[in-house]
Amino acid sequence: MDTIKYQGVEFELFPRLNGLKDLFYKNGRVYQKRVEKIGGKPRWGMFCANGLVNVNANGVKMAAERAGCNGTPDSPELCEHEVGSGVYTLHHLFRATKIALCVLKLDGISPKLLKSEVLSVMRKIQTKYYPGEPYDLDVFYKQRESAIKFIRANGKPWKTSSAIEIEYNQEERRNPGFKSLVQGIKEEIQRARDELFASVPDIPITENPRVSAARDLSVEEALATGCEFVMMKVQLRGPDGSLAKFIIKPLKE
Repeated sequence: MDTIKYQGVEFELFPRLNGLKDLFYKNGRVYQKRVEKIGGKPRWGMFCANGLVNVNANGVKMAAERAGCNGTPDSPELCEHEVGSGVYTLHHLFRATKIALCVLKLDGISPKLLKSEVLSVMRKIQTKYYPGEPYDLDVFYKQRESAIKFIRANGKPWKTSSAIEIEYNQEERRNPGFKSLVQGIKEEIQRARDELFASVPDIPITENPRVSAARDLSVEEALATGCEFVMMKVQLRGPDGSLAKFIIKPLKE
C-alpha cells in the first residue's frame, strides 16, 4: 500500500506537507524521480529530495544546504541529508490529520473546520500515534493553513487523493484504531454541541425575558412604521460553527 519498487529496490512512499506527489523514502533519506546532470550528461533516476521536506519541528521550511543535491539510493555518500524522526513524524501526522478532517467535514460534524477543531484533532492523533515530539501546532497551523483551506473548499485531503473512504481505510491500516479514534472525536464534538444547545429550556421560549424584550422592540418598530409584526428569526452560531435557529412569534391573544 505505502511501498513501491523502482529498478528492483523497494521504497516507502513519503507524504508531503503540501499534498503534492509522494516522495520515496529509503534508509532515512527521501528521493524524487527527476533528471540531473551527471558527468555533464542528463540522467533520469532517483535523486535526493531533502529540499522538499526540509522543515523544522513546526513545519517552517528551512533553506537547503545546497541546491541540486544528486545523492542517490546507491550512492548515499554523495549527501548527508537524513530525515530526522521529528520531520518524518510531522509529515505522517499531517497526512492522518487531513484525512480525519475530511471525514469530520463530510459527515457534517465539523462543516467549517475551525482552527480550534483542526488543532484539537491534530493533537489527539499525535498523542495516540506520534507522541513525544515537541511540536508547536499553532505555528504549524499558520505555516500550513493553505492545506486546511483546500480541505474546507474541496472536502479532499489533497488534490490527487482517492475517495475519502479509501484514504480512511488506508490510514486505518497504517495506524490500527484510527477509525475508532476519529469516531470518538465525532462523538465528543456532538456531545459538546448537544450540551450547548440543549438549551432551549423546558419553559416556553416566550417566557424568556430576553425574548420578550426582543419581541416588544420589534412590535414597537413595526407599529412606528405602520406595519404588522409577523415574526422574528434568530440564529445562534456555536463554537463549532453549527447553527441553532428559532422563531419569535407574536403573543397569542
